[in-house]
Amino acid sequence: MNYRKEHFIYTLMWILIYISPVMGLYMRMSSNPHIEFSWYEIFSAWNFYTVWLVMFAVHNFLLAPLLILKRRTILYVVLSFTVVAVAMGTLWFMRPEYHHHRLPRYSRHERVLYRDNIPDFRPEDEPEEMFDDASKEQAKDQRCHR
Repeated sequence: MNYRKEHFIYTLMWILIYISPVMGLYMRMSSNPHIEFSWYEIFSAWNFYTVWLVMFAVHNFLLAPLLILKRRTILYVVLSFTVVAVAMGTLWFMRPEYHHHRLPRYSRHERVLYRDNIPDFRPEDEPEEMFDDASKEQAKDQRCHR
């Protein structure tokens, strides 16, 4: 395959990848009138894809020729793992803010009570005996009747 055709296919592939968040959001908006258009969501996806695009370009234009033309397999493997590690680190640092501040973990029964928006319910202030077998059954019955 000649290089022009190969690069044309790569370009089309990456254009489709970058259009996919816009199309996905449009399809969700058309099926649910309560969803609003969010540039933040699209830019977050594009940032994520850009890391993969850079990693693809580095591999395709720098590392693959190193392996194919010069037959330096060990150097290729080491540099490939380095590129993947740098990309994973970059993606970890670029993750959205809400991942940095995780909510505390509650038991399944505490989540049911918390989710049901019981006024002034704070699981950390309640005693452990609050969740006896009767309250567990009551929470289970509430979930079943929804």
